[in-house]
Amino acid sequence: MTGTSIKDEIYESSDLMASFEYDITLAAAYLLGKQVSDMASKSALTLIEQIRQGVLGQRNFDRLIEDMCVHPEYEFERMRKLFSAFLDGVFRDQP
Repeated sequence: MTGTSIKDEIYESSDLMASFEYDITLAAAYLLGKQVSDMASKSALTLIEQIRQGVLGQRNFDRLIEDMCVHPEYEFERMRKLFSAFLDGVFRDQP
């Protein structure tokens, strides 16, 4: 993927866009996750996996999502979807 921007990759893959109902932000979060998985250290990936598996608890996961929001009462669900798309990208080769 060197030399290819996330935006270029999004528009080159109609399947990717369709899988995120043509939401460019969700598709970009997924691709960012793919890039992170390619460059992150093993310990960083282990921590991200613990977050994904709920090892840190649902309350901590929700708190992380709230911290991503300026106005959690309006943005929580959107940020949860973005983070889920990111995690799907990181762990795209795992069930």
